[in-house]
Amino acid sequence: MHEKNIETLREEATRLLQYGSELLKRMTLNPGIVVEPKRDEPQIFDLESTRVRIDEMHSEQCKVEQLEMVLAVVGTMKAGKSTTINAIVGAEVLPNRNRPMTALPTLIRHTPGKVVPVLKLDRTEPINALMRTLAEAAARPEHRDTVRGLQDDKDMVALLQLVKSGGEFQQCYEGADEIFRFLKGLNDLVRLAGELGIDFPFDSYSHIEAIPVIEVEFGHLRGKSDFQGRLALLDTPGPNEAGQPHLRKMLREQLRNASAILAVLDFTQLKSDADAELRKELVDIGGARTYALVNKFDQRDRNGDTEDDVCALVAGKLLPEVVRPDDVFPVSSKRGYLANRARTVLAAQGRLPDPKAEGWVEDFATEAMGSSWDEDDLDDSEKVESAAGKLWKKSNFQTLLTDVIEYAHARAAALAIDSAAQKLIKLTGDVSNFLDIRKTGLAQDAQTLHAQINAIVEDIRKIGDLEQTAQKATENALAEMAGMVDERFSRSQKDVETVVDQYFLKGKMAELEAAIEQQKPRSRKAIRKSSRSGESAPSWKGILASLAEAVGEAFNPGEDIDFNPNKETIQFDDASKATELMDTIRARVEEVMAIAESDMQHDLMQLIEGFKQRFCEHVEAPAHRIIGDLNKRLGEDGFTVKLAIPMIALDTIEFSSGEMLADAIQHKTRTVTRQRRQSGTWGKVCSWFNTNDWGWEDYSVSVEYSEIHLGTVKEMVARRIGESFDGLAERIHASVKEPVNLATGEFFAVFKGEVQKIRGTLMQSERDQQRDKAEKDRLIEELVVLMKNVPAAREDSEELRRETQHWLSDELEEQA
Repeated sequence: MHEKNIETLREEATRLLQYGSELLKRMTLNPGIVVEPKRDEPQIFDLESTRVRIDEMHSEQCKVEQLEMVLAVVGTMKAGKSTTINAIVGAEVLPNRNRPMTALPTLIRHTPGKVVPVLKLDRTEPINALMRTLAEAAARPEHRDTVRGLQDDKDMVALLQLVKSGGEFQQCYEGADEIFRFLKGLNDLVRLAGELGIDFPFDSYSHIEAIPVIEVEFGHLRGKSDFQGRLALLDTPGPNEAGQPHLRKMLREQLRNASAILAVLDFTQLKSDADAELRKELVDIGGARTYALVNKFDQRDRNGDTEDDVCALVAGKLLPEVVRPDDVFPVSSKRGYLANRARTVLAAQGRLPDPKAEGWVEDFATEAMGSSWDEDDLDDSEKVESAAGKLWKKSNFQTLLTDVIEYAHARAAALAIDSAAQKLIKLTGDVSNFLDIRKTGLAQDAQTLHAQINAIVEDIRKIGDLEQTAQKATENALAEMAGMVDERFSRSQKDVETVVDQYFLKGKMAELEAAIEQQKPRSRKAIRKSSRSGESAPSWKGILASLAEAVGEAFNPGEDIDFNPNKETIQFDDASKATELMDTIRARVEEVMAIAESDMQHDLMQLIEGFKQRFCEHVEAPAHRIIGDLNKRLGEDGFTVKLAIPMIALDTIEFSSGEMLADAIQHKTRTVTRQRRQSGTWGKVCSWFNTNDWGWEDYSVSVEYSEIHLGTVKEMVARRIGESFDGLAERIHASVKEPVNLATGEFFAVFKGEVQKIRGTLMQSERDQQRDKAEKDRLIEELVVLMKNVPAAREDSEELRRETQHWLSDELEEQA
């Protein structure tokens, strides 16, 4: 049943994609419909942007025909993109080099049964033609110095020799070594062409079916059910790869055409601008579902950001409105690659190869078994398998594979169609707006058009005012939150100090009881009697002061009791009693802080909800009024702007009471004076009469004890509370202000951009007024014909998306 449903959905998607491509081509072929782009006059469609959309439809059609879900993997040069892909595959299919290695996007396709990777490039003629052109250029006198300057680069020397000898690139390369040789040669070819001032034929590889493809079985997908559809990873060029400008355009096109995106970020560079260009590209592209993999998480120290911190930072600050916190994965790609490759090889061969023959085995052994491993360890398959399992767990890669890769593989067919449906909805909406505005503009006189254009200029000014209103609303909300945090901090300090005082009093009472137990029976009875008759004081010092008087009355002069009611310490001869008291204080402090955390989260959410309501009232509603006025003026149907209030990612209060009081107990030794019966006859006689003063002698003894100092406990608690609250204001800034500013900034940029495109399209209509009547009538007639089936295509695209989403939700229920 599912196969029949998917086939029906594929046929519908193919039909709509073909219609979209043909519609766009007809728009370009009809004179006057779309024109060359003009500076400072963006239109909804011009010749350049229309060609880009045609390529997008073509790419989606290829993926739907093959039912291939393409996950684009993108990252900066040193973020670990190649290592991540190798970790997902479970084999080294891409080389790791500290220089650009992605001259062309490369597709890595999961192919069951293909253990040895094979690279295929059907379209080799453009690069082989380039090889011949380079051979001629290198022989020219004007390039002699350039060629001589490349002699220190052994890779370039080898390529020059290949070029001069008439060598060519082949269509198939089998095995990792051959694949590496091809990829290295291709990148060196791009470099050599640049050195000699010759263009590389990038346009010949702009479509996904023309790029290199590596077919290999993904290790963790071996044996999985054979679902209808294919999964492929797309290795894309990073935006900072050696400053090659062509790569930026290629990156943007590939991200736009991908079914989903996996962005590889560097944990060690998260708070720098290293990934800024990449993040901007992802925000600008939008559309496709995006996941973020934060690599090198194993390099965090014990005081570094936690997994939750990283997820909140990426989703809340770095890529707001692009990824969700649940779609951020802090991992170690190196550990994941080594562990997954080891497990894949063990499953296939039963043991690892000789580390002298394959260097990755040595890397695995060192990472998984420590620096003291030897070859005997590798002979024990069970030990190796256990070590690989532990390393895999440390890599944090399993969640990524389960939630992203295996999910995509299981639903590749539906996800490919869903990706196409999303792009079709966007396309038909844009085409509808464009054709409607052009037709309306042609039907108006020049004076009316001019008035409408001026009104749109005023709309753009109003949008700018709204943006300032949004900024002020954010600043006011942040100030409210900061004030609330300060108030909660003061209250928490007071509550915790009260708790410590209460339990310190209990500890002093226990200390007094212990001191009494070590004294003579007469003294103990007197003290207990006096303590029971004393009046309670309002504080622990007052209570202990009244007990001190009882102590003085109960003991004869010169008798020593190990208790000082005025000293802010508690001493325990039994260390377990000290630990018990601190555990009690710790538990009670945790309870107080948990209540404070809950109250703070509640207050924060109330403030944020209030902010959203004010934002809706003062920003969203006026934005819709602007659009409503614009639609009314233009007589436009279907052009709407929906402002989505950004999701706010809030951290919880970090409060580790276990660390807070870990050093509060001090273990010491003291010398105390005690009394005992004299050992002679006199002592024995006095004992018969149970005397309190005669027949006793003093003696000294060293006693080990544990001491808790009230000031130290309070200082530790106060310091830990302070640390918890110190960074809270900064985290609120990062989790609230910056994401809201980024998201609203993006909203206003798109908002103004859409309105400016309408203005540019109307200005084109104003220029059309200079055409003669026959030409204007022809344009109107063509626009009506082009518009005829657009509304139906829009409805069909939306229905296709609903059907695909329904299919995916059914699959999830069956999996549950």
